[in-house]
Amino acid sequence: MKFKTSIIPALIFFSIMLMQQRSYAQITPLPYYENFDTLANARWTAYRLGTNEPDDFPWYITIHNPYSAPFSMMHTCNVTGTAQANNWTVSKNAFSFVSGGKIDSIRSWITATNPPATGDTIGIYLLTGNQDPALASSVTLLHDFRGADFQTGAWIKTTDILIPPTPGQSYIAFRYKTANNCISIFLDNMQLSGNSPSGINPVSKTGIDFKVSPNPVTDNLTIRSEATIETITVYDIAGRKVHMQAYQPTINISFLSPGTYILELVDKDHKRGIQKVLKQ
Repeated sequence: MKFKTSIIPALIFFSIMLMQQRSYAQITPLPYYENFDTLANARWTAYRLGTNEPDDFPWYITIHNPYSAPFSMMHTCNVTGTAQANNWTVSKNAFSFVSGGKIDSIRSWITATNPPATGDTIGIYLLTGNQDPALASSVTLLHDFRGADFQTGAWIKTTDILIPPTPGQSYIAFRYKTANNCISIFLDNMQLSGNSPSGINPVSKTGIDFKVSPNPVTDNLTIRSEATIETITVYDIAGRKVHMQAYQPTINISFLSPGTYILELVDKDHKRGIQKVLKQ
């Protein structure tokens, strides 16, 4: 009985380590190419956050109008309908953009009953924290097709859509939101790439401003900001979370191995700031 009791903590430890390894293994290597082939339905998840009216169609893989045969990603609607759609399709593949990256290229074909209205959104987003857009910790618009890319019935190629440095696991998402408009969109041949660690700017901040010192650091790192910081998270260069704690003006990171890390601060309004830190 004592033997069984003594091995329980060890079993729990190894179970946790195995779960972490599986979680890390889910990071999809970059560069990555998505051609929306026959297996694409297994790589993307549709979310319907608007109505469930018959006129509100979800994203799906189709044989109609591909740029490169035989399939493409599509969203359309009932031309006579007035459904208030807010539909997403999100990659099941998780990516690490801790150093930033870009959508090198993507093909799109769009036509609409009316010009894009204020309530319309056809865009590419980056989600973090959760694949479900309603539960994601951050939702970042990468590209809006309502701009110069909005065409009527023609395939066009959009290139060099920048992805900001983003700690943790990220997911690519497409959003279709309309208010009394019928827009048909096809997507095909998306190429993603990530920046090398050396490509990270020494200071890259989003939303909130802060300063750290010293940098490089050996043990104690001082963080100064006028914002009300709530949490501090440290990621390694592969995007894996290695430390998280409540905010303190000075934190000890002597336990970390020498290398490059990404420091993420989140304030009370859930705005983020990130910066590269060199641990000696």
